[in-house]
Amino acid sequence: MSQYAPTRPALGHGPGGAGISTFPKKRKVPLTDARHVRSAISRFNQVEGVTDKERDEAWRRILRAAKRFGVEVNEESWRELFAGGKAKKKR
Repeated sequence: MSQYAPTRPALGHGPGGAGISTFPKKRKVPLTDARHVRSAISRFNQVEGVTDKERDEAWRRILRAAKRFGVEVNEESWRELFAGGKAKKKR
């Protein structure tokens, strides 16, 4: 028997690659701790090639993670972050 404990994949990078991230299908912006949640919020308008529905789902994941890690979110909607962003929204 090995003296080393088995390793587990980092949260958000498990089998299938989806895990806990803002945009799981694209494997973008993991939501593994408070620092990553803040980063996801600040970079939310930089993610390109996603639909409004995908953004709605991602925003819900961010809000859940923010609550879990004690991150204060002032915006009620991701649309408040979008002013001046470079991302092109798919319709």
